[in-house]
Amino acid sequence: MKLPETKKIRSLSSSILKKVAKVKLPKKSTSTSKVIKNVKPVSSSQISEKIKDFFSQIPPKTKKCLEYCKKLDLQKYSKIALLVVVCIYLIGGIVLSIFAYKAGSKKTDMKLTKRDIWVKKISIVYPLPAATVNGKFISLSQFYKQVSYLKNFNNQVSDSLSKEISDEITLRKRVLSNIIDSNMVRQEAEKNNIKVTKKDIEDAYKTAADANGGTDQIEQVLSKLYGMNKDQFMDLIEEQLYREKVQEKLLTQYHIKHILLTDQPKADAAKARLDKGESFDAVASSASEDSNSKAQGGDLGWLSRGDLKDKIDPEFEKTIVAMKKGQVSGIIKTKYGYHIVKLEDKKGKIDMTIEDWITSIEKKAKIHRFIKS
Repeated sequence: MKLPETKKIRSLSSSILKKVAKVKLPKKSTSTSKVIKNVKPVSSSQISEKIKDFFSQIPPKTKKCLEYCKKLDLQKYSKIALLVVVCIYLIGGIVLSIFAYKAGSKKTDMKLTKRDIWVKKISIVYPLPAATVNGKFISLSQFYKQVSYLKNFNNQVSDSLSKEISDEITLRKRVLSNIIDSNMVRQEAEKNNIKVTKKDIEDAYKTAADANGGTDQIEQVLSKLYGMNKDQFMDLIEEQLYREKVQEKLLTQYHIKHILLTDQPKADAAKARLDKGESFDAVASSASEDSNSKAQGGDLGWLSRGDLKDKIDPEFEKTIVAMKKGQVSGIIKTKYGYHIVKLEDKKGKIDMTIEDWITSIEKKAKIHRFIKS
């Protein structure tokens, strides 16, 4: 019997192969020195004559046009032209704002519309805000990109979002909320000198690609299902890595070993062996039915409070949180069977789940939302 894997990276990516054409250079027929020797010098009077010949061939209407241009105040008209360009840009920004900040609809199909595509492209030119978090700017472009990813996915996999998101209003709220959460997490990471390097992102991308058929396959899936390219996917990986590093460095983590058995009598027998003084690793290696951790003496590694509750069982988490370092629990019944747990170690200064912690910092943050639901 296997517990769900506590850490698994899923993702998508690819590589583009390019053919390099072989270009043959022409053979030199004449040496450079010979060409220079064959060039005849030209006098200044000859050059002057050539210029006069050229201007004598200009049609009369073209001459009049050139003379008129000389009389124009080019500096004045360049200012007017610049003013016109600025006005067009501002009018475009106003039109974009009308469409971009317009509230979402209550339609349940949530298909990617022409309006979504248009606003997504134009918002790159206009740096308008979707929200601000403690004075930090979240661009409209970023918001519409993530909306388009989900809508594009919904277009490809019919009604895939309907179970979690009932309409476009809910979708927009969810996307903006996720972006705001990511910004708050990053700001807290910066305060605590927690960094995500380019190598971290590249390593995570490679791991994801290797687990999903290689870079070529992952990029095809990204493009087809989400309308997303590699760089955009790397941005999402970076957000996730910040979340994981903050969780690892700041939030409470528990290093756990366990013995999992499918029935009560087996669990009682294993507990009796431990009570007689047999080592936890030895009992786990011989008796545990969790094939993922059995060979490691039942070691599950470091888990957070959210992991304990969501990936294993709320009762499992409740027991672990109350334990002291080095302590062995009694028998805990979960949906997987019967557990005996040992708390090897504990670290971290914030004893919360990542979700509860984000909620707590959101209450203190100065957040302004400009996108209407």
